[in-house]
Amino acid sequence: MFLPVGRLDWKPGWIFIAFLVAAFGTSFLVLARINPSIYRARSRFQPGTKRWDLILVPLIFAAMITEVPLAAFDAGRMAWSSMSMAFVILGYALLSTGIALSTWAQAVNPFFEPGVRVQRERGQQVISKGPYAIVRHPGYVGALMIFAGMALSLASWWALIPAVWASLILIVRTKWEDDLLRTELEGYSEYAKRIRYRLFPHLWRSSHSSLAPAMSQRVTSCSLASAGFGPIVDAFSKIVVANKVDVLRSAAAPDQQRSLRATSAGWLRAANCRRRRCA
Repeated sequence: MFLPVGRLDWKPGWIFIAFLVAAFGTSFLVLARINPSIYRARSRFQPGTKRWDLILVPLIFAAMITEVPLAAFDAGRMAWSSMSMAFVILGYALLSTGIALSTWAQAVNPFFEPGVRVQRERGQQVISKGPYAIVRHPGYVGALMIFAGMALSLASWWALIPAVWASLILIVRTKWEDDLLRTELEGYSEYAKRIRYRLFPHLWRSSHSSLAPAMSQRVTSCSLASAGFGPIVDAFSKIVVANKVDVLRSAAAPDQQRSLRATSAGWLRAANCRRRRCA
């Protein structure tokens, strides 16, 4: 935190640290009382974690550990960003809401783990109470809020770059995990019909006829490439190609296979947009 700033008297840094200690400390105490087994489950990747997830998680983590030093260097030393106090307050609001939502999701879901897999040895069941009665992946919603909140609370626009990188990968992870659960977890397809939104209500819902329409993938991927995320698109398209076969094997149903092929094709088109501008 303070090494990029070059001094220890940077007040926003101490406020940020104090807030995180208080927020995560409260979260720890709540989970230790309500769902103490969550710490055992989340202590490491368990056998059966999907190979593609073992790649996605380190990429998300790399973005997260880059975000705070970049924000500190920007706001505390170089002063590249000019951000009003309203955005800083919004950042802390997102942080507190994201931590609270993630804690709630972990408190009601005993199968909450760091890796994507179906926990057959633990008799995994669909969780539909608490925040899972609103969206299917509330823990990921909390993470997205935390990514954005860290950058804004430290008053750094530049730190939003790794935040966006982490968010994009997490959204793809959400899609792939959702398709996997539909195929392998009993009762999840029925749950998905009742709770139609993956992350945010009225923003991203499932379509049983086509979970990832080709036109939508084309617009999204080309927009990313044109918006300055070309290097990210190139790197992620290689990951998609390297793991496409493994992902498709994880989705035996034809509709999940079509969805994953569309997602893969979208990232490959985005890489081509770097040269052809989606002509």
